[in-house]
Amino acid sequence: MLNEDRDREVQLIKKQFLCCVPVKDISWNNFFTNATWNRQGALVANTVELDVVRRYPIKISYQVAFLKHLINRLEKLTDSDINDDVYDAFGRLMSLVDREKCYKHYNFDFCCRNRNIILEENPNIISEGTTGLCSWQVS
Repeated sequence: MLNEDRDREVQLIKKQFLCCVPVKDISWNNFFTNATWNRQGALVANTVELDVVRRYPIKISYQVAFLKHLINRLEKLTDSDINDDVYDAFGRLMSLVDREKCYKHYNFDFCCRNRNIILEENPNIISEGTTGLCSWQVS
């Protein structure tokens, strides 16, 4: 597999992570068939460690679930050590709690240019006297 193909896989996972696709529904493609130390680090750097995610955080419980899934899958591989960055990010996130506001990040190609849209959401079912303060995936 070419490096650019691997980068595309990481970018696809990143895009799904940023808009909070349910972890069980993320398309990992062939990431785990070649989950090298460097690829694991690149995935962490392109998801939970992104500056934009730190400034406009995705729901902490989602990020923890994402890393927990990643760790569980990597532990099943007999020939792969888990990158320390994965555990460091997991430990950092485990010490945090969900905020009243969280965000989802959507990336669109529009007229040959990347556009990012960040939606602020409230994870509470009822807030400010109303419901519906979060977005859902379209089927």
